[in-house]
Amino acid sequence: ADEIRNYYHTDVALTPGFRFDAVVPQGDPITLENLYRYLPVPATLAKGNITGRNLRALFEKELSSAFSADAFQHEGGWFLGISGLDLQVDLDRADGQRVVSMHRATDQTEVLMDEVLSVASCVRPFDKPGVLCSGEGFTDVEPLLDPGGAELTPLQFLRKRLEGGPPQRRTGHVSDLSHTPV
Repeated sequence: ADEIRNYYHTDVALTPGFRFDAVVPQGDPITLENLYRYLPVPATLAKGNITGRNLRALFEKELSSAFSADAFQHEGGWFLGISGLDLQVDLDRADGQRVVSMHRATDQTEVLMDEVLSVASCVRPFDKPGVLCSGEGFTDVEPLLDPGGAELTPLQFLRKRLEGGPPQRRTGHVSDLSHTPV
């Protein structure tokens, strides 16, 4: 997510969460197999805009899908990868009330509800207009292209960006303020 956000100069980047595994021991090279384990869904990269309010609603929906006390609300069981934001959540809270705060990772300023943020993420072949990374509420969605003008899949992008090794920085953090063990 950091590489996508930095390359396309967006405020935020989101990657889909999966139950798949892409553990790479420190010092080992990242292989194409690792990338497919991390992102096995066919998608291309895109960017769009979203208000702080809609971004918060997207996070609340994802948190309810994974942590709702109502088992019938569960779908998936994972959360998004995030770059550019620090989120504080409280998993003990009810559905729709788990996000405590959203701040920019760079300067810790709060994301305002009416503020518009640029987001880089993925678009899957079956997504409706206004959807990035399965999240709704985006406007001005457009494909992200490589320097030659072709649409890139996340795997192609990561393969090119990681040729020099894994990135050393991380921006974006989700912290849980609840007392419930996860």
